[in-house]
Amino acid sequence: MIVGVILAFTAVNCDPPPGPEQIQVSYAHYWAVWSPDGATFAFLASINNTQGIYAVDSSGSDLRVVFAGAVGGPTWSADSKWLAFSRQLDIWKVKATGDSAQQLTDGGGDARPSWSSDGRTIAFFRDGVWLLEVETDSLRLLNEFGDHPSWHPNGTEVVMMATSGGGTVSTFYAVHRDSGTVRQLSTVSGGGYCDFPKISPGGSEVVFSLTPFSGITQIWKVDIVSGGAQQLTQDGGDFASWSPDGNRIVYTRTTYGDGALWVMNADGSGKTRLTTP
Repeated sequence: MIVGVILAFTAVNCDPPPGPEQIQVSYAHYWAVWSPDGATFAFLASINNTQGIYAVDSSGSDLRVVFAGAVGGPTWSADSKWLAFSRQLDIWKVKATGDSAQQLTDGGGDARPSWSSDGRTIAFFRDGVWLLEVETDSLRLLNEFGDHPSWHPNGTEVVMMATSGGGTVSTFYAVHRDSGTVRQLSTVSGGGYCDFPKISPGGSEVVFSLTPFSGITQIWKVDIVSGGAQQLTQDGGDFASWSPDGNRIVYTRTTYGDGALWVMNADGSGKTRLTTP
């Protein structure tokens, strides 16, 4: 079933989203990902002049640095023992303890990795979506269009996003890891610029960031079965990620002066602070 969603906003035009000189927002702690065992968040930050990947317990305690350096896009291994990430346009991995950092690709332009639930494969962006077989180090192109890969809970498909209409129309696809068969899931258009989509653990919803033509980025989700869309934040939100059970979402509250990690229920209720910059 192909679902199209039109998001209605009061101001719709073809201008680019407002820049930081127009709207002030904060990203002190961002790109958080929940470990599969539910015990830990990994996220990006610069704390006490040390930039890199940090980890914090699900209670918000025991903050520690995992990897220091300019990095992007962490993703957990299925056993919660490793993190893959991008560094200097290549994919790396490091133990959650901070040991055994290792470069995995040498493509120059590699970013936004996503580790499969069986631990065999890392999907990542490189002018399309590629697959890295972790044990054999073999690489292959999965799909020549698309970005922001995340693994469907069925374990056989990679969900990705492609944009058109000057970036204002975003289509979510699922591509089979073996056959390359493409399945269109949903299309979001008319409201702004989508980014950082993640399929839910149940496989029925996609959460994403949406930057409207006027205003700050907020967290939305779309039901790919019914087509219903819901705005989950009203005071700034970005870099949303699901809990392992799909009941909660961690995100960055981007309201100026905050920029911390917050957790909310999957319906947008019960927002609570996790970290304090």
